Amino acid sequence: MDLRRSINVKFWTDEWIEKLDQKGKLLFLYLLTNPLTNLLGIYKISIKRISFETGLTEEAIKDCLKSFESVLKCFYIDEYIVLTNHLKNQNLNTNMVKNVMSDFNNIPNSLKDKLKLNHSESFESLSKSLVTLSTLESEIGKLKDENEKQPWKNNFDVYKKELRDEFIRLTKDKNYISKRQEFHPRLDIIKSLEKACADFWVKEAGWKNKKLSKTEIIDWEATFNNALTLKSNQVWIND
Repeated sequence: MDLRRSINVKFWTDEWIEKLDQKGKLLFLYLLTNPLTNLLGIYKISIKRISFETGLTEEAIKDCLKSFESVLKCFYIDEYIVLTNHLKNQNLNTNMVKNVMSDFNNIPNSLKDKLKLNHSESFESLSKSLVTLSTLESEIGKLKDENEKQPWKNNFDVYKKELRDEFIRLTKDKNYISKRQEFHPRLDIIKSLEKACADFWVKEAGWKNKKLSKTEIIDWEATFNNALTLKSNQVWIND
């Protein structure tokens, strides 16, 4: 688990933070950075632990949490800290979205119900963010499935290896070469395919051309057959 945390330097110049007393500033900073916090901003932690790690008394912590709740910055519900604005301030990549939704799915349903029933502006913002992330997670899942089906579309090196393997397989297939030779007398089949690959298919232009298709599996035999019909690829035996 990566326990590193990034705090915006504007934290100390935030108008609300500036008005907090020393205990309030320490506690809120702790809630953002302690080892149990996450990108979701909802996590379970006891008052006793907060007291032990910050040096604040339990009474002082409860007072601060009440003041945070009064301005909708943070709630303490069923031993869970809920930082209402935390999620919307995160810049999430794909893996982060998955982690956030995993954290949300792991919190108790009773807490989820209480969050849904809270109609304050901050909770509505949190709810909208979660709905957006849920949609993103679904799209990411679909994209992952597509990537697994079509790895060559997302990796040029995978594409080139597949091209190379198919070129070797077909050019060593005597039946294939013989059949192509029947259709193209005097054409040097192997040299022509080498030229087609070197001039186009092994390059990024060839890869991008293939990516435009909706196919999951490239029909290399059809690709090579078509390449032999193009004059720009043809190398004749008597040339």
